[in-house]
Amino acid sequence: MTATSFPGLYVGHVEVIENDDDEYPGSIKVSIPSIFGRSEGDEAAVWARPCFTYGHFFVPEVGDKVWLAFENGNSQSPVWLGVWYPAGKTPTNADSASPKKRVIQTATNNSIIFNDADGEESIEIQDQNGNKVLLDGDGITILNGSDTKIEMTSSGIKIDAGAKIEITSSGIKIDAGASSIEATSNSSIMLKSSDIQLGNSPLGRVTTAIDQWVGNLGAPVTLVTPGSLSTKA
Repeated sequence: MTATSFPGLYVGHVEVIENDDDEYPGSIKVSIPSIFGRSEGDEAAVWARPCFTYGHFFVPEVGDKVWLAFENGNSQSPVWLGVWYPAGKTPTNADSASPKKRVIQTATNNSIIFNDADGEESIEIQDQNGNKVLLDGDGITILNGSDTKIEMTSSGIKIDAGAKIEITSSGIKIDAGASSIEATSNSSIMLKSSDIQLGNSPLGRVTTAIDQWVGNLGAPVTLVTPGSLSTKA
């Protein structure tokens, strides 16, 4: 290859990714058929330095097509500028709404989607397993890709789970202020503790209470405790 001047842009095919280059991290080895022809393997390929947008580090995959330019037209100094998406290769989360919808998507479909369409403004983070975090005008929604959903809006927090919910902590406090707290079950409700108190004033001690009406709960409750049980109304 000679140092013939090559102005303009050229299409390159990514043959090798080299992210361990300490001097030019993000360099890729590309074949450029329109200049050097193409042979088996990467014999006709050259190393191209990256031209990243400030703060970004996204390297194309082997087999991708990239746009190339040459520093001062020198064929020995190629620089890759960005990826060229042929038909059918555009990221799946991008659509005709561009530039209102901006997408960052990896080869395995992990993505961040910025939607600036009027009335639909949102940011969505999603992984390849369908786990998703959505931030929009209604609030924040978290989905785990199956049956669990958490919604945080101005109306409150709602949790829908297909399986059980476990909360583990060194101390748990639930304070509803002047509002009521309601627990509903189609089966039994069980409280386990060395000391259980219900209400604000003492009514006496209960050592065991199984399927009995306790206080004004309004439903049968199973209370199991190795120690004493205080009921207050």
